[in-house]
Amino acid sequence: MYAPHTVTLYNVINETDPATFVDTEHTYITLLEGVFLDATKATNVRMSGLESADAVDLFIPFDVKATSLDTGAIKHFVEPMVFWAASEEDRATMWTLGIEGTGGESFFVKGELTDFAFFSPADYDGVLTEDGYMFAAIGATNYRSADVARMHDNAYNITKVDTKDFGSVNMRHWQVGAV
Repeated sequence: MYAPHTVTLYNVINETDPATFVDTEHTYITLLEGVFLDATKATNVRMSGLESADAVDLFIPFDVKATSLDTGAIKHFVEPMVFWAASEEDRATMWTLGIEGTGGESFFVKGELTDFAFFSPADYDGVLTEDGYMFAAIGATNYRSADVARMHDNAYNITKVDTKDFGSVNMRHWQVGAV
């Protein structure tokens, strides 16, 4: 399978602490290297005039390289309900492809997080982060925030996931639809 792209996948869970009743958002970020992203969004809207004509498909081979953006450790795929039911510690070693209504939220951004999140000091003369870069997304300070990532032009919400587990081993993949 031809898979030259990289995407940053976000699995977001909102939980309520039973002891304090405080809502907490947990975001698990996975870098997927070796995927194929086919985004025909602008062309379809321009030609048809309908926003509903958007078409974004992400093809993820079963053997995709999936690494934690936090630790760099390899992560493994699990079904959405397994992911949402797992402990916070276990979720850090997993990734999933969930759609609305499966217990959490999954969305992806084209490219590696650092491809769109930072300007170099030469591009910006303002306040810099500890590692010498300035965050570029609308004054945000937490570049790993799901809210910040959703603001990116190439951020897509997952709307469907089809498992294509037939044919040769090299062709098996998930076909992910998104808007």
